[in-house]
Amino acid sequence: MTLEGDPKIVPLRAASDFSVDKGDPDPRGMTVVDALGKPAGKVVDIWVDKSEMIFRYIECEADSNQTRVLVPMTLLRVDAKAGTVKLASISHEHLGEAPKLKHPDTVTLLEEDKICGYFGGGHQFAFPNRAEAFI
Repeated sequence: MTLEGDPKIVPLRAASDFSVDKGDPDPRGMTVVDALGKPAGKVVDIWVDKSEMIFRYIECEADSNQTRVLVPMTLLRVDAKAGTVKLASISHEHLGEAPKLKHPDTVTLLEEDKICGYFGGGHQFAFPNRAEAFI
């Protein structure tokens, strides 16, 4: 929550005071591509941290089951030229299984912890070749 008692992290659809800077790519509408290079979903919104004034998550609709999930911005790359958002952590099958939100316009600390754990864990365990030591 913000100091004013409002939700701190919300989608742009609920934060009319915030927008994507004209010089930056707007990922809304872009295709989400998984770690294998396959289409996994579509970006429907961006979630902003109103206290820090940064984008924390993209909200995407998974192709596998048409559910909406949040993906941490730190674990993806926006390619404006290709019109894609590259998700390096998981495959397209995994995207629809990510933790869901109880309410569509707010995220709790527990939900954030589950989301970050899911995608962060995917960095190491989503594929068999990632499960072992690199040495």
